[in-house]
This record gives sequence, structure tokens and C-alpha cells, in this order.
Amino acid sequence: MSNSDRRFQIFISSTFEDLKDQRKQAIEAIFERGHIPIALERFSAANESDLEVIKSVISKCQIYLLILGHRYGEIVPGRDISFTELEYEIAEQNGLLILPFIMKEEERTKRRKGLDPNNAKDEAELKNYKSLDKFHKQIQQFRKLWGPEDQFKYLIATALSDNLDKCKKPAFVLEPEEATTALLAAASQNEFIVDIVRELKNFDKLYERCFYQRDKKKELAKYFREQYLDRIINNKVSLFFESGSTVAYVTRELAQKLSRVVKIKERGNPNIQISTNNVLSFLQLWLTARIPCTTFPWSPPTEATYGALYGGLEKIEPKRPDYNNRLDEEARKEIKRLTETPYTPTSMPKPSLLLSATSGLQISKDHNLKFHEGLHDATILALKGHLSKCFGPHIGSYRNKIFKRFLYETKIPIMIFITDDKIDCEIEVGKCHFVLDNDLSWEHFCKNHPVAFCVGTSNDKKDYYIEKFRELGFEVLPGHDFSPTTAFIARNAQFIEQFEGITPL
Repeated sequence: MSNSDRRFQIFISSTFEDLKDQRKQAIEAIFERGHIPIALERFSAANESDLEVIKSVISKCQIYLLILGHRYGEIVPGRDISFTELEYEIAEQNGLLILPFIMKEEERTKRRKGLDPNNAKDEAELKNYKSLDKFHKQIQQFRKLWGPEDQFKYLIATALSDNLDKCKKPAFVLEPEEATTALLAAASQNEFIVDIVRELKNFDKLYERCFYQRDKKKELAKYFREQYLDRIINNKVSLFFESGSTVAYVTRELAQKLSRVVKIKERGNPNIQISTNNVLSFLQLWLTARIPCTTFPWSPPTEATYGALYGGLEKIEPKRPDYNNRLDEEARKEIKRLTETPYTPTSMPKPSLLLSATSGLQISKDHNLKFHEGLHDATILALKGHLSKCFGPHIGSYRNKIFKRFLYETKIPIMIFITDDKIDCEIEVGKCHFVLDNDLSWEHFCKNHPVAFCVGTSNDKKDYYIEKFRELGFEVLPGHDFSPTTAFIARNAQFIEQFEGITPL
């Protein structure tokens, strides 16, 4: 059974006043994933009967989400531990999947220095430092570290996506009719549609990523449409939609208008050629909008995680990342094969545009690295040295790395769609593959490849990220300022010359 069919009750545990924002973001992330957040915000646990209620509520949950900051919190009457630690103990006793989010030590130290010994609550908190430190150190499982620079809601969403299958307690299961009705209302009794929906939900990561940062994805898709769709239509620009949920949002935003203008000519060719390796984009274009489009590479979506069409790459044995900044011979061989495959993007009528995405984008010199526990210091130091030279797009799959590198080496103008939480995000060493290397460096890519980035962001962070791209030499279309979520587009000189310059409005 897919995790998308299961609904979990998730108990949120933390101190209150200091972590209100984090609790709010956790609740939003859980709701957006279709699960049930249990947050006893206004509950008082001052007596034994109330404690029994807490025990009962936690025992009926499947997941315990702990947000641990710089405060130990209020002490349980008659005990020497806080309510938060007591809830943690109850969760352990009841076998809940425990997902702790631990404030980084430097941030915790900084905030504790700001406690006021003349304030009664702060005075009590200062006395509990040893208990807090012990609580932090005793939690070894999972341990996702966070600080003010992190997109906390995204950390929660990612943790749920990556860990739900570890939950051993039975969850609520939607009946097939309920799940189908939620997706396709009146069509829920059509067995053919049910089969299609079930297949889509089997692409677990693709299905789940559609929920992540969806406001930002919708916003970047709208902004791209506003800025470029007329240009695409007027100049009959050939389009390739790459795999991923973000590109699927872009597809949906463009599909309605494209459906009115893309036609089959007398000889059977479309007036605007469109192809994709994205199963969601294909269904939206071909089935929903009735737009003639083709798949490239020609293959079924056998890649079971994101529903991508890889045209044989899925048969390659997965490999762990190599941070020595060189493509291996197998990758080179596969890129050459894709280049020679019929209907490759380079065979599309010009002008053409690749619509792509990436799991992360490293643009600053400070890398946020996550290492496996137990690594020797010398090994960590060596890895840091290698990774200090790695920049640009990174993803979690060796096959996806090869396919993206193939797209880049076509030298077709490319628009990369990304939400701001993926810029300079955490890099899990041993899982993240960097697409660029010494043969195609980040510096060369930014300067000489026709590339642009469409970024979905919160309005309060827009100027920060715009400045980041301007420092790289990109020109920016800044987006609007009248809603909390916005977008901007950063283009380098080559993109402006090789795409915008030959596709006048």
C-alpha cells in the first residue's frame, strides 16, 4: 500500500511561547500532506487527570514530532522532567515513530544567553540547563538539526516524505472510493480512471512532492506564463518539459492557452512541437488539454519514484555520488546514446526551450553539509575539501544526473524552475549528486550556457535571492510585491541573446 493512501495522527510536542512559529509551520506541513496534526496548544496539564488525557492522546497517535529548542520548559509537578520530555517518554513507551527536530547548538547557546535572570520564567529556565543539555544529547534517532536560516516547514515535509514508511503502528486507510472521490469526484466509479489514479499514486515521491511548497510552485508557474507564454506562442517555440512536480505545475499553467493554439498541420506535424519525459506533464498535455505531444525518450515511465521516462537509464545500476568532479565513462556513454536517440531535443524545430528543475542549487561558498554519523574526522575533512569545489544543481539520483547533464550538453536554452528553499539547502553527503563538474563547471554554465532560473519565493526573501543571482551576473525580472508569495526570473546574457533575442514579442 502506498503511503499516499495512509493517514497518520501526528502529535506535535514542544515548548510553546518560544516555538509558536515552528509549531505553526509543522501543522501546515502535516495538513498539506493530508495527515492529522495533534497539537495541544491550549491544554493545561496541571493535574493527574490531565496527564492521563495526554497519555491517552499520544497512545492513539502513530507519529511523535518533537521540536526541541533552547528552553527545557515547564516541569511536571512531582517530577524532575519537563512536560516535553514526559511526552517524549510516553511516545517511546507506545512505540510511535519519533521525528525529533533539534535546534543547532550554536543557536541554542545564543538564545539562552538572552534569558533574563530577573524574569521568573527565565530564572527557572536557567536552572534547567543541565536537564535540557541531557535531553538534547539523549536523542540519537533521526535528529534533524535546524536553525533560523532553515525553511522549517520544508524540513518537516521532507522528513514526513522520507520516513512515513518506517512507521509500524497502523494508520487510517482511505477506502478506494474515498481516495478516488477526493481526486476525481464524479469519476470515482470508473474502473479505468481508478487504475490510472492508483498508478500515479504509486510514484510516491512525485505524488508527495506535489504538496511541497505548492504556493511557490504555483506562483513561479504563473510568473513564467506571464513573462514568456506569448513569446513562445508567437514564435512557435518547441518545448521540452522535464520530469518533476515543479515542472508539472508549469505544464498545468501553460496547458489551457497552448490547447487553443497547438494544431496538427496538413502533413501531420504540430505547429508547435512539445515533448516531455514527465508522466504528469504528458497526461496534462495529451489527455487533459488534448495537446499533441510526444515522449522523449521513447519508454514507459518505469522509474518508480518520480514517474520519469529515462529511455534505458533506469536499467543502469544506481551509483553513489563521486565528488571528484568528473563524469565516469558509463555516464559519458549514456549521454552519447541519448544524443543519438530519435526525436532527441536537438532535433526539435528551432527556436526551442527546455523547461527543467532541480532538487537543490548550491550558489554560495558556504556548503550546508550533512554527514553520516560515525565518520572519521579525516574523512570528513577530505570530503569537505572535495565538496567545496561543487556548485550548481544537485539531485538525488545518478540516473537523473546523467539525464540532466545530457540536457545541459544539448546547449539548448534552458529555464530551471526552483523554490527558494532549495537554494543553498542542506546537502546530504553520499546521496546528493552534483550535475556539473570540471568539464562543465558552474562558472562556465552561468557565463556561457543559455540558462535562466525561475524562482518561487516568499516576498520577504525575494530581494535576498535576487541579489544572489545578480552577484552571479544574471539580469532579473523581479516579480510582484502584493502577496506573501511571489517569483522572479534571473537570466544570463547568453539566455537573453540566444532565446529572448530570437523570439521577439
